[in-house]
Amino acid sequence: MKRLFLVCLFSCLIARHSFAGSATWNLNPTTGDWNTAANWTPETIPNGSNDIATFGISNVTDVSVSVFTEVNGIVFDSGASTFTVSTTPFGSTLVFTGTGITNDSGAEQTFALLPTFNGPGVIQFGSSATAGKRTSFVSNGVASGAAPEIDFMNSSNAGSGRFTNNGALASGLPGCLILFSENSTATRATITNNGATEAGAEGGITRFIDTSSAGEATLTANGGSNGGDGGLIQFSDSADGGTARVELFGNGSLDITPHDAPGITIGSIEGNGEVLLGANTLIIGSNNLGTTFAGLLEDDGSGGSIVKIGKGSLSLSGASSYTGGTLLKNGGLRVGNTTGSATGTGPVQVSGGTLSGNGIIAGPVNVGTRQNRQTRLTPGNSAVGFLTIQNTLSFGLNGTYVWKVQVMPPKADEIVAAGVSIVSGALFSPVALSDATLPLGEDFIAISNTAATPISGTFGNLADGATVTVGSNKFQANYEGGDRNDLTLTVVQ
Repeated sequence: MKRLFLVCLFSCLIARHSFAGSATWNLNPTTGDWNTAANWTPETIPNGSNDIATFGISNVTDVSVSVFTEVNGIVFDSGASTFTVSTTPFGSTLVFTGTGITNDSGAEQTFALLPTFNGPGVIQFGSSATAGKRTSFVSNGVASGAAPEIDFMNSSNAGSGRFTNNGALASGLPGCLILFSENSTATRATITNNGATEAGAEGGITRFIDTSSAGEATLTANGGSNGGDGGLIQFSDSADGGTARVELFGNGSLDITPHDAPGITIGSIEGNGEVLLGANTLIIGSNNLGTTFAGLLEDDGSGGSIVKIGKGSLSLSGASSYTGGTLLKNGGLRVGNTTGSATGTGPVQVSGGTLSGNGIIAGPVNVGTRQNRQTRLTPGNSAVGFLTIQNTLSFGLNGTYVWKVQVMPPKADEIVAAGVSIVSGALFSPVALSDATLPLGEDFIAISNTAATPISGTFGNLADGATVTVGSNKFQANYEGGDRNDLTLTVVQ
């Protein structure tokens, strides 16, 4: 009886050793199947919460995870071969519950998630696991079955990995998903969500929920083709946008509609895609980059708004329709649209930084506040420009009109507005773009007031009838110039 017990115990220990434990992938494994013990040294399968799977040099570098597999981490040794670790078409999951991926090989290591028939192929990061560095994750779109998924949970992170998240290949099917939940973060990852390739098919999706964060990641949503949906980046609950760089192209989109009020901060936005605000505020500029967004900012009439922060400049050149207004707190905001309104239909408040450009603004514009911060408005950019405001223009305390004039050919900045008011604390700051002289009597309209009422007030340093020297020319101001209610400057010397 005792002997039988020992035999059974020994048999159980052998079985456990054969199917769980840390191990190194062989130089010449018999197959590429992760879940075959003979492919590892010692002859056991890394499949436990404390197990480490190590990869060095091998003649078989395509490794397939065929069943549910859990490891503490994967280590690619210095000088290791270049591997591709993939899930199978029959539904398999690879779970990291410890350190995650450590790549010391010097080469990029790839993880591929394949479309499946028996449930989604999944790679899951839990605890404090990381996707590591020099790692590439490719989720392939589905023509049938379930879409692959990459999950980050707890305090796990995407490291500096590259993620390619593809859309579905047939109508009615979901795109691949990357999900950040709980306190996980995208860290410095590069995540690309590609659009679908057939009408009615869903693009790749990256979704941040709970208290997860986009960190310093670069998040891209590309447009679909053949009528397919674009890629999607979505923030819900109390998820944080960090200093992420968001790039949107075609019908690729950023959706903050399901986010908790009052809204979310991101690093920057660029491209020509779509932003869905809902009733929330999108705060842009935490990474201090200068970017151009030629796409649409929309809210379906629910009061979504934009706040520009940071030292960089944001250029808006699309015809947007959001209704909740725009606040410039720092850096630059340029409008470069030729139709519609770059800033939607709501008011534009400049409480810091510079509003500029040659575009069109539909809502009322107020430059300056009672705060001790200099604010500026100037048409164009570095060159002379023409700015259209289809509503009122107000210069408040600390508000400055930077007016530029050039000689060859004679041309100067002009603002068109439907009603103008200026408090005495506002300033007029002329800039000569050359030192040449202009002909006497040359006349420029600095502010074209399309309202029937005259301009209310004058700049604190430019009274009506006063003269100002700009480069080699002296100009005289007239607040009843043009069609009798414009601000004009005429060369008098």
